[in-house]
This record gives sequence, C-alpha cells and structure tokens, in this order.
Amino acid sequence: MKTCKSYERAGKELKAQTASRDEKLESLLRSHEAQARNFASGLARNPEEAKELVQAASFQVLRHWEKRDPLKSFSAWYLTIVRNLFLDGRRAAKRNVSMDAPIEDQGAGGLLEILADGGLGILEQLERHEVAEAAR
Repeated sequence: MKTCKSYERAGKELKAQTASRDEKLESLLRSHEAQARNFASGLARNPEEAKELVQAASFQVLRHWEKRDPLKSFSAWYLTIVRNLFLDGRRAAKRNVSMDAPIEDQGAGGLLEILADGGLGILEQLERHEVAEAAR
C-alpha cells in the first residue's frame, strides 16, 4: 500500500510541475507576442499573415521547447522561428503554380484559359512551353 501512495504522490508532483512549466511557458510567449507580431508584420506586410506566423511560431516553440538551448536568448530563438516560417512559406508559394498565372511566350492567358480553349490540349501547350524554355 505504501508503494501505491508513493506513486500517487509522484503523479501529483509531476502534474504540478508540468502545469507550472506550462504556465511559465505561456507567460513567456505572451510577454514576447507583441515583439514577434511586429517582426512578423515587417516581414509579411500583412496583419493577417503576421498573426498566423506568430501562432505557428508559438506552436513550434511549444513543440520544440525541450530541444532549445537554454543558454541562448528566448527572444532570438522565437524570432528566428518566425523568420524561418516566413521564408518557408515564401519558398512554398514559389513552387505552387497558379492556374490563372499567364504562361510566358504563349498567346493564351493562364492554364484555366488554355483548358477552356478548344484548340491544343493542355499537354500539347505544356510541351510547347517546355520546348520554348529549353531553346532559350
């Protein structure tokens, strides 16, 4: 019976430590939120995107809290996460092809316009575009 009670006591202590750690971490994030939002606004130039960057960065902080270097500045680490998320988003946006984006050296507009056109099929259009690109 003593062992059972000691497990219960240890469980309660662990819960209290975890709750205390979570409260401290939440307080730390709140105290740096304005700085992170200002930084994200400067990067994104869009308040809604800045808000999303800060939320995503806060999630990353919570997720990777145990991996951080406690000897380094929390603020610098947090802002680095914000910056990296912004850059990752920009890289991903460049990889995505818009269906409305005009295709260079083609008479038609975007891919949607080509699909709606009764002329050459999309594969032929893309092939012509690739050939034109390769010839440059």
